[in-house]
Amino acid sequence: MKDTSFVQRLMEFVEADLDASSSRRFAMGFYMECVPAYDEAIIQIGREHGVDETELWEKIREFQSEWRKALDWIEERKGRNYQIEFLEREVFSWTFGEKPSFTLGAAESEEGKLDVIIYNLSGWTGKSFGADEKASCPKEEKTFPPGARRLFSALDGLPTFAIGRCGNCGQWFFNPTKREKVYCSPVCRNRANVRKASQRKKKGAEAP
Repeated sequence: MKDTSFVQRLMEFVEADLDASSSRRFAMGFYMECVPAYDEAIIQIGREHGVDETELWEKIREFQSEWRKALDWIEERKGRNYQIEFLEREVFSWTFGEKPSFTLGAAESEEGKLDVIIYNLSGWTGKSFGADEKASCPKEEKTFPPGARRLFSALDGLPTFAIGRCGNCGQWFFNPTKREKVYCSPVCRNRANVRKASQRKKKGAEAP
């Protein structure tokens, strides 16, 4: 089952006012939901020992900025065809102790970020996209913030207008319906209609 609620929380997080006390609890909760376990441990230890959280909030602000840039990057490329390939780096390790064992698994990049290769398929017309096609296809490497894998999983199968910026207020919003929406709410839709009507009236009055 898709975790589309994660997409909604991400949209709320990127628009959250981190200086407002009403937003800080939610913002910290979302950050802890996305960052690796060791950061969660640091946060918990800091709370228990009364450590200054200034550094933590700097990290949360940076995390918010990274996600805003990532969403802008996606939005700017919606009109073209792209394929994102995850760079799964494998790590072989072993443990000692009560039950020593070997382990082979995927390794996350620094701080849980997702490393990917992005292929621009705008000019591609073939039926298959294998190693030969990838070698000649325009591509770039990019790193998405922690939580990107969950976002991509939740968006699987949804139309590209599922996430976007409001045509009135410019805020990010999630549209889980099958009908495209330009505005994030009825309030913004009404305000935009009033503004358009006012502009038409003004142009009519200025016409000779």
